[in-house]
Amino acid sequence: MKHTYRSLHHAFERAFWALLLFMSLPFLAQGQGVNRNIWLFGDCEPGRAFLSFGANDAVSAVPLGPNTVAGRQVLGPNTVATAINQATGNLLFYTNGGFVYDGNHSLIGGAVNLGGATGNLQAVAIAVGEFDVDPAIPDSYFIFYITQSGDLGLQQVGVTNNDVAAVGAQDNNFRSGVGPAIKLIDNPNVDNGSFLFYYSGGNLVALDIQGATPASWTEETLPLANAPVQIRFNEETNQVIVVDANNQLTLIDFDPATGQLSNARAVASPGAGEVGGMTFSADGDFLFVSVTNPTTGQGTLHRLSLGGGSWSTVPIGDVTPGPEAILDIRVGPNGRLYVLYEIPGSGRVKIAELENPEEPLQADFIWEVDRFPGIDFCARMFPTFSTTVTFTPTVQIIAPPGNLCPDSPVPW
Repeated sequence: MKHTYRSLHHAFERAFWALLLFMSLPFLAQGQGVNRNIWLFGDCEPGRAFLSFGANDAVSAVPLGPNTVAGRQVLGPNTVATAINQATGNLLFYTNGGFVYDGNHSLIGGAVNLGGATGNLQAVAIAVGEFDVDPAIPDSYFIFYITQSGDLGLQQVGVTNNDVAAVGAQDNNFRSGVGPAIKLIDNPNVDNGSFLFYYSGGNLVALDIQGATPASWTEETLPLANAPVQIRFNEETNQVIVVDANNQLTLIDFDPATGQLSNARAVASPGAGEVGGMTFSADGDFLFVSVTNPTTGQGTLHRLSLGGGSWSTVPIGDVTPGPEAILDIRVGPNGRLYVLYEIPGSGRVKIAELENPEEPLQADFIWEVDRFPGIDFCARMFPTFSTTVTFTPTVQIIAPPGNLCPDSPVPW
C-alpha cells in the first residue's frame, strides 16, 4: 500500500510540473510582438496620455499630468518612438528625436540632445540591432532621426540589465539630404532584422539593417518624383503607401527577401484636401485614408479595397457635424481602427474606435466615438514602435526541495 501511495504522489508531482511548464510557455513567449502594446503620445496642456493594450483586446488610457514623473518631459505633439523590453513588455526607452528617456522617464546615460526635426510628423524610429533574452548580455538599438538640416541621423543605444545608455557619439550625417519622413519595418527573413524606408536623391530607399555594424548594411532604391511626408506599410501584402506634400498617394511593391522596391503607381485621392493619416486593416485587404477639407476644416475618413473598387466615405459613428480635423489613423494590435481627431471648436484631441474595420458592409461597423472620455490626447500623430525581436523562450525546471527517490519519505 505504501508503494502505491508513493507512486501516486510521484505521478501527481510529474503532472504538476508538466502543467507548470505548459502554463509557463505562453507567459515566457509573450514578449515577442509586445513592442506595439504601449502607445505613448506627445504633449500639450494639460499633459499627455498613453494607451496600454492587454489580453482579450482590452485597451486602457492613462492621463499623465505635467506634475507626474512621466508627464514632465517635453516631447511635442508629433511622433514619439518607443522601445519595449521584449522579454517583459515594459517600456524600455522613448524619444521624439530630441532627448531620449528611459522607462523610468529619466534621461538615458550619456544622452545628448539629438537635435532632430521634432516638428516633422514622422521623423524618428527605433530599430533593434542585437538582442539576447538574458538581461546581463548587452542589447543594441539604433535611433534614426531626421536632423534640423534635413539629413538622416543615427544614435546607437545599449541596454544591459535594463540600464539604458547612449553608445558612442551621434552621427548627424549618416545619410545626407533625406526627405522629411522615415519608416521602419521588420524583416521577416532575418531574426531581429529590419528595413528603414527613407527618401534621398530622387529615390525611395530601403536600408537593410542586420546586426550592430552600420557599415555592413545594404540598401536598394526606386526612383520617386517627390519626397514622402508620410510612409506606411502593409505587412500582409508587402506594399508601401506614401503621400507627398501635394497629397499624391503612391503604392509601391516591396520584396523583403531581396529588399527591392518596384511597381510604383499612383492611387487616386479620395477627396480634395490634406491627407491626415493612412493605415491598412489588419488583414491587409483595406487601405484607410483621412482627408481634411482646406476650406471647412472638416475631416473625412475613407476606405479603399485593395482588391479593386473605388473609395467609400466612412462616417465616424454619429459625430455631428463631424471632426474638425482627423489628425491620424492607426490599426492597433487588437485589429481595431483608432482615429485621432479634434472636437470642432474646442481644440481638444480625442480618439474614436472602430471595432471591425475589416467588415465588408459599412452598415455593420461598430463605432465608439469617444473611446476614452475625459482624456485630451493632445498629440497630432500616433506613436511609432521599435522593430520586433525574435527569440526562442527557454524553460528551466528546478525540482522541488527534498529527495524524491522511492525510498525517501513522501515530502507533502
